[in-house]
Amino acid sequence: MRNLNLVSEEKGVRHWEFSGTDTDLSVHIPKEEKIPVQSLIVSDLHLGTLAFKARPFLAMLNTFWIQQHFILLGDIFEDEDFRRLSGPHWKVLSRIRKMTNPDNPLEEIWIEGNHDNAVMVGVIGSLVGLEVQKEFIWECGGKKYLAIHGDIFHWFLMRYPVMAKIVTWMYSFVQTIDPYHKHIGNYLAKKAGEWNGEHNAVAEGAAHYGKCKEVDFIICGHTHLAMRRQFEEIEYLNSGCWVKNPCSFITITEEHGPILNYVQLL
Repeated sequence: MRNLNLVSEEKGVRHWEFSGTDTDLSVHIPKEEKIPVQSLIVSDLHLGTLAFKARPFLAMLNTFWIQQHFILLGDIFEDEDFRRLSGPHWKVLSRIRKMTNPDNPLEEIWIEGNHDNAVMVGVIGSLVGLEVQKEFIWECGGKKYLAIHGDIFHWFLMRYPVMAKIVTWMYSFVQTIDPYHKHIGNYLAKKAGEWNGEHNAVAEGAAHYGKCKEVDFIICGHTHLAMRRQFEEIEYLNSGCWVKNPCSFITITEEHGPILNYVQLL
């Protein structure tokens, strides 16, 4: 399977499957065979960890023809140790770099996340040809969107930065012994989210910020939990991550607006 297989679709949500364990995902697929979208948003790839799902990520890029914006919504890398990047990870970086060409005048936007430090931003930014931004605002279909990583709305991270770094280190260590997040990693991530209330805190803080910015939709990453939540006149969406099953991302079209997509790995 060179791309994703659509399983079901409901209002604002699509469910996909990926099972291409031995498929050559580097084969060029004409844009006429892809699904057109105006924007596609991904976050929290954490390149450099064993948990990153490189093959389904490449299959996702094979599935969609992104016409306007490809937004990398923070925490694209785990840290500045580039020795941890495997062959598939470098393939993903190469693919991202090659996505802009004369036949597809795509705008790629890298939003800074809390894992994206200054050294990494400078080196990788020049490597893939991207400048890092704090946030990005655009319009599509008469609606106004804002993309921001979301860590600034995470009260625990802001109030206890040292403790947050310790928790991050522990989680990274768990990834080395449970790289596919089938047991320990999923449990700790879930309990950590419950303990510090990050999911609700980010959603509520983002909605307030989006209201101040007078946007219709605000989109974050950071929490690794894909979700949609309405706050009166503004809707909050989270693009989830690519280090657990299911993976998730967001697509936007003028006709349908934002769609939250889940990818189940078989």
